[in-house]
Amino acid sequence: MMRNGKVIVLTAMLMAFSLAFAQTNAQVSFIITVDNLGPEYSNYSSNTSTINALGQSVYFSSYWTDDIVGLDYYYFEWNGVNTTAKSFVDNWSNETRTVSDANLEGQSISYAFHAKDLNHNWNSTYEDTISVVSAAPEYYTWESNSSNPAQGDIVLFSSYWTDNFNVYNATMQTNHSGEWLDNQTIYLNSLIGWANYTWNTTGYAGESVWWRINGFDNATNMNTTSEYSINVV
Repeated sequence: MMRNGKVIVLTAMLMAFSLAFAQTNAQVSFIITVDNLGPEYSNYSSNTSTINALGQSVYFSSYWTDDIVGLDYYYFEWNGVNTTAKSFVDNWSNETRTVSDANLEGQSISYAFHAKDLNHNWNSTYEDTISVVSAAPEYYTWESNSSNPAQGDIVLFSSYWTDNFNVYNATMQTNHSGEWLDNQTIYLNSLIGWANYTWNTTGYAGESVWWRINGFDNATNMNTTSEYSINVV
């Protein structure tokens, strides 16, 4: 009954207002705001578009506004994976990423910001990409401990390698018949490192044997040392 009483009173009040405004040709206007718009962004940027080496850091940012209810939190999406929710700092969303995965060499990494306002409306920046440079390993030293070993001697070979992301392995090859054959493979799995080999000269008396070393990174880029020969006496 009380609920009906309130309805009656409200109806009576509306009727009274209607009569009063009708006599004065006045109008009653009601404005209802429905917030279904997500935050807006500007100044979306990163400090570089290229990652040149393992361990390089990249900085991302975007400025956001929401004039109706205000900002709540945001996510940063990196290579298809969202980070945990973070709070805005003076309307800015900021993120720093350090590339620590050598397997990303030669790939493009996607990124974007996703922002939410206090009324649960979302908006996202456009998806952009960072290019990860792919480059072959480099060598600085390649040497053997003898160029004229006697048959049966053990010859030592070595080479020093570096890569912008990771030297995966280095394979020594020998050639005494016109065909290059894999001899030994050393797995470095490092930004820099030595690849050291031993080779038994037994059975090669009077022959000239050529040798070289091929270095590979995680992206299968290859580099090859110069070719040298040893004369087995």
